Order: sequence, then C-alpha cells, then structure tokens
Amino acid sequence: MSSGTRLNRLQRLMHLAVVAENQVGKELGLAKTQVEAENHKLKQLTGYQAEYRSELKSLENASTRGQVVQGYVQFLAQLDQAIRQQKMAVHRAERAVQERLIAWRHKRVRVKSMESLCASEKKDLIASTEKRRSNELDDRVTRTPPNAS
Repeated sequence: MSSGTRLNRLQRLMHLAVVAENQVGKELGLAKTQVEAENHKLKQLTGYQAEYRSELKSLENASTRGQVVQGYVQFLAQLDQAIRQQKMAVHRAERAVQERLIAWRHKRVRVKSMESLCASEKKDLIASTEKRRSNELDDRVTRTPPNAS
C-alpha cells in the first residue's frame, strides 16, 4: 500500500475520531447544563422549605389552630422528601458529567494520537517522495552521456 493511501486512510480515521470527540463534547455540555438545572431546582426547594418553616414558627407562636399547623407539618414532610429526591437527581446529573468528562478525555487522547500518527506518516511520505526524486535525478545524471567537446 502506498504511503499516500495510508495517509488518506489515517486522515479519514482522524476525521471520524474528531467527530466522535465533538459529539461527546456536546453531550458533556448538555450534562453540565442538566447539573445546573437540577441544582437550581434544589435551591428553589430549599428556599421554599425555609419560607414554610419560618411561617410554621410564626403560626406556632401565634397559637394558630392545630389543623393549620398540622397541614404545614405535613407539607414540610413532603417538601423534605422532594428535597431528598432532588439531591439524588443532582448526584445522578453530576455522575453523568463525570462519565462524559472521562469519555471526552479518552476521545481527546485518541484524536491527539491520530494527529501525531498522521503527522508522522506525512513526514515519512515527504521524505520518501524526496528520496525517490533524488534517486530519479541521480539516474538521469548517470544515464546522460557526457557532452562531446
């Protein structure tokens, strides 16, 4: 197989590696966006929790009816459960980011090695082409009869 054909194949493989790296990079970006969204939801829930706890204290201090206070207590219990679930969602999203980051790093290493291999192959192709041209020139010089003077 000629070096030019090998270089072309390597360049096509490198292109595919770059496409794969870019795809994983997009997935990483989306995963990071998901973490931000999940954290935002968690922050909202904890904010609601703080507000309702404050309102509950005010109601307890004001000697509000037991049913109203009990309703707040039940709601806060549900809110606590929602916060636990949201913390798990944040954890899953962060884990997805880590997985995508590892995958992207692997793809990046592959692209870098393909770039290096292509550069090496290109250098070898140039060197072999120059050597072939030099040999052809030497052959012409040795085959050319000296000028008769």
